[in-house]
Amino acid sequence: MAWYKTKTCRLLSMLSLTFTFFLVELIFGYVTNSLALIGDSYHMLSDVVALVVGITSVRVSNKNVVILYFQFFRAISPTFQ
Repeated sequence: MAWYKTKTCRLLSMLSLTFTFFLVELIFGYVTNSLALIGDSYHMLSDVVALVVGITSVRVSNKNVVILYFQFFRAISPTFQ
């Protein structure tokens, strides 16, 4: 499978577009003193956070579950350290 067809690549491209629009709306909102643009830019910031959570979940889901479970158990249990 090509690298540009993966879920991570698609999420990263959406993240870059959304973050770019966030910055553009925020800058032009302050320049034009438009409260609507500033409010919408912060709404897009919440979309950026959601995309970051999505990228993180895709990357974690690609790892081996047994290893992650053991590392989590080791992190919360002081007897294994």
